[in-house]
Formats: sequence, C-alpha cells, structure tokens
Amino acid sequence: MQDFDDYDAQDAYSPQGQQEDTGPTGPARRQLRHLGMLRVAGLFACAAMVVSAIALFQYKHEAQERRTNIARLKSEISKERAAIDLLQAEWTYLNRPERIQALAERFLNLQPFKMEQVVALDDIAIREDPAPTSIEDILAAQGQR
Repeated sequence: MQDFDDYDAQDAYSPQGQQEDTGPTGPARRQLRHLGMLRVAGLFACAAMVVSAIALFQYKHEAQERRTNIARLKSEISKERAAIDLLQAEWTYLNRPERIQALAERFLNLQPFKMEQVVALDDIAIREDPAPTSIEDILAAQGQR
C-alpha cells in the first residue's frame, strides 16, 4: 500500500503517474484477442443467419403466392375452354344447312333461279372511265363536279 506522504497530486494526472492495468501479457493476451475476433465473427454469422431466414421466408411466401396465382389461372383457362367448347357446339347447331334453308324460306322470300337471269360476259357493259385507283384521282374527280 502506498502511504499518503509518498503520494503526489501531480502523479495522479500525469501519464507517468498512472498505473496502467495491462492485463494479461504474452500468449494469454493473444488468446483474448482471438476470442474477441471469434465473438465478432459469431455476431456476423448470427446476423447473416437472421437475414437469410428473412429472405428465405419472403421467397417462400412469394413462391406460394405464385403457385396460388398459377392454380387460379389454370382454373380460369379450364372454364374458358369449356365456354369455347359450348360456343363451338352452339355454332355448329345454328349453322346446320337444313336450319338455314328453313330460315331463308321464311324470312328472305327468295325465288328460284331462272335461266333468263344468266347473261354472257360480252353482254356486260364495260365502263369507259375506269374507277379511280389513287386518292389524287378521287380528288380530281370530285373537283370536276
């Protein structure tokens, strides 16, 4: 123990007067330093595991949503195919030749074809001024009126 008489107030504030607690020296100090590094590495490993777990949970949740969406889309496709099949069957039913013949007789009042209605190609009058083929010809024809 130090006696009060030997104690100098300046020694308490000077770097020389302070007694440093150096702790272990040599191999023991290296072991403590090594343990400190292991603790830091362990903390980083734990943080990496937490981040990995969160990311894995998010990916799993996203995959489940996509599976649900795919199942819903497959169901909708199946319903649409059934509707298409029904419409094709209805189209086939409505386009039966005997049904169309009955509708034509009922609503169109068509007459049978007569031979007097047939003419030779030479009997058809050909226009002297051909139909306009470009926009300029159409505008020119309208300007002449």
